[in-house]
Amino acid sequence: DIKNLLTWQHGLSLVRNVVGGVDYKGCRELMKLILDRFDKLPRSIPENEVHALHAGRELLAYMLDRKVALLPAYIAYDEIKLRYSNKDYHPHWALRDITGTLN
Repeated sequence: DIKNLLTWQHGLSLVRNVVGGVDYKGCRELMKLILDRFDKLPRSIPENEVHALHAGRELLAYMLDRKVALLPAYIAYDEIKLRYSNKDYHPHWALRDITGTLN
C-alpha cells in the first residue's frame, strides 16, 4: 500500500480541487473512503513517505471545515463516532488531530 502513496497523493490533490461541486452524499462517501484508506495504512510509515499522507489529511480537514460547509456536521460527527466508538480502535495517528476535534 505504501508504494501507492504518491499516486494517492496526486489523486487526492485533484479531488480537493473539484470536491466543492460534490453534494453532501458524495462527500460522505469520500470521507468514508479516506478514513478506510487511513485505517488500512500501517501505523509505522517511513519518514520519507509521511509527506504523502498530507493530501489525505488536507482533503479530510477541508471537507470537515465548517466554513466550507461541504458536509453537515452531524453526518461527519456520527460517521466518525460510529467508526471509532470502540475504545480499542483508534484513528490512524495522522488523523487524530482532525478527528479529535469532533469530540
